[in-house]
Amino acid sequence: MQLAGNNTLQSFAYLVRLAGAKTGMEAIEVSDAYYRNQLGALGQHANNLIDLTRRMRTICLASSERQDVDEGVSPTREN
Repeated sequence: MQLAGNNTLQSFAYLVRLAGAKTGMEAIEVSDAYYRNQLGALGQHANNLIDLTRRMRTICLASSERQDVDEGVSPTREN
């Protein structure tokens, strides 16, 4: 939700700056800055998803190991 809200606000700001461009070169510069920003935001979002996936895997593995110990099964190591 936050990502979508931020994206919407940035899109409106981009359109305002683009409409205010006096020359074609200025419009290109505004577009370049906007798209670089969007790529950066997408990269950050991907990194956040990767971190979340790793944390969830760690939590699930820890939970599975606790359950195995509770059931008397010795934990195995992954290689």
